[in-house]
Formats: sequence, structure tokens, C-alpha cells
Amino acid sequence: MKFQKKLRIEIYRRKALKVLLLSLIAFAFTHAIHTQLASARTMYFENHTVEPVIEPVIAETVDNSDKGIIQRVANDEGIDWKILWGLYIKETQGNCNRIGDLHFVKESVGCYQINKYFHPDITYEQATNLEWSSRWVSKRLKKYAEIGGWDYSIAKHNGNPANPQVQAYVSHVKEIIATL
Repeated sequence: MKFQKKLRIEIYRRKALKVLLLSLIAFAFTHAIHTQLASARTMYFENHTVEPVIEPVIAETVDNSDKGIIQRVANDEGIDWKILWGLYIKETQGNCNRIGDLHFVKESVGCYQINKYFHPDITYEQATNLEWSSRWVSKRLKKYAEIGGWDYSIAKHNGNPANPQVQAYVSHVKEIIATL
């Protein structure tokens, strides 16, 4: 009887060890995937070159109907249109058909350079439609502004707010805004 009891205890102990081992393997696998994604994002942002500051002259050459759409959307969404305009000029210089970040896992497309890796549900048509993408970006900006303010919100549009290159991006956007 004691032998059978010891045998059952040993069987339960081994099963428990197997479950624990499988749990640890699953955790390690999940952690490795998340670490690789974080590493890829960090590597991208560390190697991402920040575009030069866009001179105010460029902002004046953009079609005024674009500015009207952005002003209307910003008004509808309850944000300052100058923030949207600053992002629009910084990201595309007014060209909604621009495709960027070709060195990254997936490219960024459209009026606000929406990255297809991080936002696979956004279609090319949506990203290149100024009104649609302005509304989408406005909603995200508002959400992040509630968390950390408008500078944080602008930084989140570009990437990791702690990254110095993203902070330079925020400064460039603010320089564009200051010209308006």
C-alpha cells in the first residue's frame, strides 16, 4: 500500500513538473518573440534618420484644399488643426501618395506615414485619403494626449517617446507648427 501511494505521489510530482516545464517553455517562447519585436523596433528607431527641418516655404506650397480638410477634421475631432498640419507636412510634405520607411519590416504609407507593420488593418486607400487618415490620426492623438500631453501624443505618432530621435521629430513638428 505504501508503495502504491509513493508511486502515485511520484506520478503526480512528474506531471506537475511537466506542466511547470511546459509553462516555462511557453513563457520563454512568448518572451523571446516580444523581445525580438522590441529589439526590431529599437533597432529601427536607433537607425532611423530624422529628416531635416522643413522650411516654412514648403508649407506654403501645399494645396490650400488640404489645409481646409485638415482644419475641418481637426475642428470636428476637437483638436488643434496646427498639430495635424505639422504632422502632415513633416511626414509627407503634402504628398499623400508617399511611401516611406522602406528599410523597415513594412513600409509606411499615406498622408501621415502609417506603418503597415504596426497597423495592418489600415488599407492603402484609407492611409492615402486625407480626410480619413486625418480623422484616424486625430483620434489617436487625442487618446495619447490624455495620457501624456500633446508632445507625448506627437511622439507616439512617430514611435517611442523615450527615443532621442523621436524627441527630435517632435521638435521638428513644433517648428512647423510655429510657422503657422
